[in-house]
Amino acid sequence: MYDAMDITEEGLGTYVDNEAEVSEFELGNSRLGITVIMVMAALVGAWGTACIVSGLANSSVNELGRHLLTAFTGM
Repeated sequence: MYDAMDITEEGLGTYVDNEAEVSEFELGNSRLGITVIMVMAALVGAWGTACIVSGLANSSVNELGRHLLTAFTGM
């Protein structure tokens, strides 16, 4: 999919002390970073879903709600 794209490099421009400086960086590094972040977010979401299902399996909805409220407020 990425092979068909024409853009291979991007640049970052900064303006300091009346001089413009352009730093080039590859687009692949940016995509890799976003991919890693998205995979980690998916794993965290799956873990959270598993914990909620486990909590519902071990207690009632009312009891789970009470414990969640206690966890958030500390009371």
